[in-house]
Amino acid sequence: MLDKQGRVSITQTLRDYAKLEKDCTVIGVSNRIEIWNQAVWKSYYEQSETSFSEISENLLDFNL
Repeated sequence: MLDKQGRVSITQTLRDYAKLEKDCTVIGVSNRIEIWNQAVWKSYYEQSETSFSEISENLLDFNL
């Protein structure tokens, strides 16, 4: 839910689970958003970058 200034309130339980502290990354995924701890996102993205490249190359093979 948004407050009067348009901010989203995240419960402490969810902040603890996602390790949200000062710096966060917000990404759009399909029809939702995800809020990540910036360091955790960077690590995940770097590990997944090869997979992303492979997926995009495979899509090019479909000749859409």
